[in-house]
Amino acid sequence: VTRAQVGQLGQSGRVPPQIDAVTRRTDLVTIGLGGNDDQLFGGLIGRCSQAAASNPTGSPCVDSYDAAETSALETTFSRIADNIEGVVRDVRTKAPQARILVIGYPQVVPEEGSCDQLPLAAGDYGFAREVNRRLTEAVQEGATRADAEYVDVWSASAGHDICSTDPWINGQVTSAQTALAYHPLAAGQQAVADLVLARLR
Repeated sequence: VTRAQVGQLGQSGRVPPQIDAVTRRTDLVTIGLGGNDDQLFGGLIGRCSQAAASNPTGSPCVDSYDAAETSALETTFSRIADNIEGVVRDVRTKAPQARILVIGYPQVVPEEGSCDQLPLAAGDYGFAREVNRRLTEAVQEGATRADAEYVDVWSASAGHDICSTDPWINGQVTSAQTALAYHPLAAGQQAVADLVLARLR
């Protein structure tokens, strides 16, 4: 059973499964999920930012992962791909004529450099970016296996990571005027909407 089938628990209670809104008359479905599976990205950022204080110039977060946890990461990536594939197939069962677009993830972590918006130890940025990249690849793999259309946000978001001068993702401070911590800014949401519209034209 995927998260799309059981709904999500939010601050105001449980949100009904979005799949319930899909009917045989549905002609377009966009799917964006995966980063919260097994607390993948939020857990990584929390763990690595806390570890940074112990060795800011080293790689304390990477060093803290034992073999079992590294293996668990691999399992998470596999599960994400499986979940994406399963959700697409569920949608296709309920709406056989619908066009299905799976939305990829943006580049959240910079290719190089660091910043206060993403407070990691110097040696942990590469690891965080690798997790970001693997998440994106898992989503694409699931879409490909299910024969759904994939919207590549990774390529389009180059130069728009958290540490850039034109970020698509908010940094570590939640603000009612901008976004939740480590969630898309308005600019990022608009950019993804434009990518979806371009794909539909």
